[in-house]
Formats: sequence, C-alpha cells, structure tokens
Amino acid sequence: MIAATAFVFPPLSAFIIAFAGSLLGAFVNYAVGMLLGRTFLRQMMGKRLNKISRSLASKGVLTVVTLRIVPVAPFTLINLVAGASHIKFSEFAIGTLIGLAPGILTMTLVGNRLFELLKNPTPLDLAFVVGAITLWFAVSIAAQRLIRRISVWRRARRMA
Repeated sequence: MIAATAFVFPPLSAFIIAFAGSLLGAFVNYAVGMLLGRTFLRQMMGKRLNKISRSLASKGVLTVVTLRIVPVAPFTLINLVAGASHIKFSEFAIGTLIGLAPGILTMTLVGNRLFELLKNPTPLDLAFVVGAITLWFAVSIAAQRLIRRISVWRRARRMA
C-alpha cells in the first residue's frame, strides 16, 4: 500500500497519507488486541504470545521500535499482541512513530523515484533509487546494531 501511495501521490503527500494510514491501522489493531484480551490471543498463539508480551512490557518503546525496523512478525500480529500485552499505549504509540517513520519515508521516496524512472529513465533517477535502497539497508543494519548494544548495556546494568 505504501508503494502504491508513492506511485499515485507526490512524495510529501504520499508520506503523510501512508504514515497516517499505518498509524491508524496500528492503533486500531492495538485496540482490538485490548478488547480480545490475552486469554483469547493465548488460545490462538500459545506460548509465543507470552514471550512477545513479556518483551514488549519489559522494554516498551525500544522493543516496539525494534519490531518496526526489523519485522519479525506481521504488522497486524504485533499490534494485536501489543494491545493484549502489558505495554502502555503511549509507549506503543511512540515506538510505532519512531519505528515506522524511516521505512515509510524511504519507501515513499524510492517509490516516487522508481515511478519516475519507469516513466522517463534518467541516470540521476537510477542513481537516486540505488542510493536510497543502499541507505535504507545501511540505516536498518545500524539500527539493529544500536538496539543490540542498548539491550546488552541494559542487561549489564541490571546485573550490576
């Protein structure tokens, strides 16, 4: 949907529409997870729910950001589990805002340039698309490393 939005709208409009839609979807699914509750989701998911729920509750914003940057489960599932877990809505919202922004920004910019490249190929557009994809991979890897370091630092601090 984000790529389709980038094809149809100019970059800034595409970013705003895609970001708003993603946030709305996340918040609605969080609310559904709250309404369904842990018992219902536990029956559907089993022990996996407990592991994700504990991780969300203990690390809050950092875990949500990580799950947004490094998608380990479907977007909807993460939102449902977050709603049914112990994580506060404010932590979920902040983590979602921080975690989604870079990917949606990159996808809307790349999608727009890719559309332009298909319509009227130029070396500059090709360079932009390749550069943006490379930057996205670099930022993702850097974010993963940073999150891992923060996690190790927190564990070491708790043990001390």
